[in-house]
Amino acid sequence: MTLGSKDAKTSPLDNLALFCKSERKCDKAKPAPAIYEKVLRSEHLNMATFLNYLAALYDNQGKEVKLLLERALAIEEKMLELESLKTVSSLIKSAMLCYTQNKYDKAEPLFVRALAIQEKVLGLDHSDMASPLTTLATIYCTQNKYDKAKQLFERALAIMEKALGSEHLETAASLNKLTMLYRTQYQYDNPGPLLERTLRIMEKVFGPEHTHTTTSLNNLAALYYTQNKYDKAEPLFVRALAIQEKVLGLEHSDMASPLTTLATIYCTQTKYDKAEQLFERALAIMEKALGSEHLETAASLNKLAMLYRTQYQYDDPGPLLERTLGVVEKVFGPEHTHTTTSLNNLAALYYTQNKYDKAEPLFVRALAIQEKYDKAEQLFERALAIMEKALGSEHLETAASLNKLAMLYRTQYQYDNPGPLLERTLRIMEKVFGPEHTHTTTSLNNLAALYYTQNKYDKAEPLFVRALAIQEKVGLEHSDMASPLATLATIYCTQKKHDKAEQLFERALAIVEKALGSEHLETAASLNKLAMLYRTQYQYDKAGPLLERTLRIMEKVFGPEHTHTTTSLNNLAALYYTQNKYDKAEPLFVRALAIQEKVFGPEHQHTTTSLNNLAALYYTQNKYDTAEPLFERALAIKEKTLGSDLPETALSLNNLAVVYYKQHKYDKAEQLYERALVIREEVLRPEYPNTATATSLNNLAALYSAQNKYYKAEPLLKRALAIKEKTLEPNHPNIAITLCTLAGLYHSQGRYDEAEPLYQRALIIREKAFGSEHPHIATTLNKLAWVYGRQGKYGEAAPLYKRVLGEDVGTRAPADSDNSEKSLQKPGQVR
Repeated sequence: MTLGSKDAKTSPLDNLALFCKSERKCDKAKPAPAIYEKVLRSEHLNMATFLNYLAALYDNQGKEVKLLLERALAIEEKMLELESLKTVSSLIKSAMLCYTQNKYDKAEPLFVRALAIQEKVLGLDHSDMASPLTTLATIYCTQNKYDKAKQLFERALAIMEKALGSEHLETAASLNKLTMLYRTQYQYDNPGPLLERTLRIMEKVFGPEHTHTTTSLNNLAALYYTQNKYDKAEPLFVRALAIQEKVLGLEHSDMASPLTTLATIYCTQTKYDKAEQLFERALAIMEKALGSEHLETAASLNKLAMLYRTQYQYDDPGPLLERTLGVVEKVFGPEHTHTTTSLNNLAALYYTQNKYDKAEPLFVRALAIQEKYDKAEQLFERALAIMEKALGSEHLETAASLNKLAMLYRTQYQYDNPGPLLERTLRIMEKVFGPEHTHTTTSLNNLAALYYTQNKYDKAEPLFVRALAIQEKVGLEHSDMASPLATLATIYCTQKKHDKAEQLFERALAIVEKALGSEHLETAASLNKLAMLYRTQYQYDKAGPLLERTLRIMEKVFGPEHTHTTTSLNNLAALYYTQNKYDKAEPLFVRALAIQEKVFGPEHQHTTTSLNNLAALYYTQNKYDTAEPLFERALAIKEKTLGSDLPETALSLNNLAVVYYKQHKYDKAEQLYERALVIREEVLRPEYPNTATATSLNNLAALYSAQNKYYKAEPLLKRALAIKEKTLEPNHPNIAITLCTLAGLYHSQGRYDEAEPLYQRALIIREKAFGSEHPHIATTLNKLAWVYGRQGKYGEAAPLYKRVLGEDVGTRAPADSDNSEKSLQKPGQVR
């Protein structure tokens, strides 16, 4: 048998090497290099060839391979011309080794050298240049160097078009690679023409009804779907489906997936009748192909059931969810965690139908399954005891057992138990790997995350700081540093250490901008986090430019009419609203509403947020007649889509009642306030006090006060205050609102001695929460000074008036802003 036919002295050795490679017997080939060196010489070209063989034999044994490839390359560079194509082969092998080891910084210069040689030997526009250009472009993509990758992909495309023509399959492949690059960068406008060209090529080469054409149809349709161009996406998905039906047959098992995809499109367009037909067809196919008790069949049942629930057809999904539960029980068993999901879904449906006698046993079963975790806990504890006895208390395997038990506790929300286990795990990792090893950072972060969950910020902070310091040693500006910096900054925000948080958010932003560019989505996310921090500190002038930049990025990435862009529009508009720049806020709110109405329809639930934001803006400007129909629309949509008895509907009832109150339509306002209160008390239950219930009590009390019905208002305000004191922190600003409302009630009745301590408490809370120069402070000082004056305590009133008049305590607070919560839900930043 002849495996190789080189030099007579060495070909047997080559054959041995090839045989060992095929048999994966590295050790038998190891003596061969020494024999080669003795027979030939260490710098013979055959020696380089053999070293390359041996490197391939070692496969993934990185260190050995690296040395062999480096020796082979050095020989070739010395014996051949530096710019030989054979040298290119060794360069690429070494580069690929570095690439597979994720050493992109070492792989890149090798690929660049190889490309430079090929360009010089072959010429810049040679047809063989397309492949190395594409390879190096792929490397740049891995490193997020998208600008460099784009240039190379475009060069490769130009070469393919010149060498093979604009309608060749290889040209289509190049078009597709460039398209994927654009999509990776969320540049959805650019790939459209490329995907359209790709589709035309596939149609010409394979025909308009070939299965290969369906891939291009689906790619282009998916792009249109991402751009919310449903009218363009739908016919392409329909064409792709028709081709697959013709090629595969109407009832082929592979038809279920495209049917489900198109049905999902129809759901997005609220074409529920069409979606229902396709989901039903997909279900029938799955049942025929896989049987009525397969997991895929259960998934189809669930999708159809969810469609029925979306249309409030509560009778229809019941049998489907019951069948789903039956399948899941059979596949996983009646006590598996996956079974709890189906139990809860069916129980929730029964609950919605007020069939509490059916819902209860299902909820009870789900709870019983969860209790099985207790048995798992016992087994993990036994395993830990065995590991400690066999290997010792400080072995890595013991640490692994400790970690598993800790994660089980966290899954059950038993946050007190995992603490000591994670602390022990950290000590083991520190001893085995050292206190500054990257493996130690995982244990540091796990323990810190637990402390964070327990609100033990003083314990979490130093651990996050240590983990961050270890990671920083890898590189101060490494792209992976942005995430831990942002995490620690969030901790500082929670601790109100805003200066420290600001520094870390700024560092994270700088890293992301350098790594990904100033117009990347991750950069927009970092800008948004920093802007939110500035808003928290009332530094609106700093937040504004960041939110404006974020909006520009979203408009460039997604387009000016995408739903993602509405988020940025609302965020910036909300900031302008807070700054009383109503002329700037209004057009942004109007744009956001127009986009949502166009994409979802004028009666879709998603439009209610924008309706509320715009109405709140008009309300603040005392344009009650303009605000009223918007709030009425929002309420009508919620009642139609969600029902009349949910907390979300109660919020819209409250908003509309506020406008009626301002228009002195007290009878209408009272009816809506009472409806909102009933919903909140029934849904949230009186034995579990909630601040939403307190808000309704507060608002209704304010209405009674305006009508001088103080005897009705006082008990409601006392109830509201009791709820807030029970559910909120002692110095929460919302408590100050109710304190001021109740104090105002006493004030109006001349009960100054009772009003005084309430205003004093409110002032202390607000100064602590907002600082001494916030507008709310001026209002509270003014009211307390007025009470002192009415009591004849002029010496105590005077310094308060001086603070209001002589110091810069901010602008005048909005009317009634501290008297009640009837100022409705204001536009807020979407995070």
